[in-house]
Amino acid sequence: MDPPERSVDVEPERVGGRWWFLVAGSGEGLVPVDEVDKASAALAGVPAREVR
Repeated sequence: MDPPERSVDVEPERVGGRWWFLVAGSGEGLVPVDEVDKASAALAGVPAREVR
């Protein structure tokens, strides 16, 4: 049996003169866009929802 797929919707938004990846709908800041190398670790810490 395959493990369930997980996803997190993110959106970029300019905050304080800097672009950030935010969790869509909640506005939770994840990581600045120019630090994309840190995005996977930040995303792993966000409770993901199952994709059906």
